[in-house]
Amino acid sequence: DFSEYLRQNARLTAEARNNNISGTVRIQFAVDNNGAPYGFQILKGLGYGCDQEAIRLINEYDWTPGRQPLTLDIRFVR
Repeated sequence: DFSEYLRQNARLTAEARNNNISGTVRIQFAVDNNGAPYGFQILKGLGYGCDQEAIRLINEYDWTPGRQPLTLDIRFVR
């Protein structure tokens, strides 16, 4: 499931690590009929590359087609 995928794949960016940043990115998006996520909205960002990393993680996951909208919290911790 997605939480297990995040446990294995979510990593702080070097920029966030160097600035002692950790926390949660809250992101909203939808999944089209082909299973591709789109329409990303950062509801609560961390900056330091973490927002982009959250989008990358979502893009690489295998989603069920046609689910929308989804709001997720992606944790980045040291």
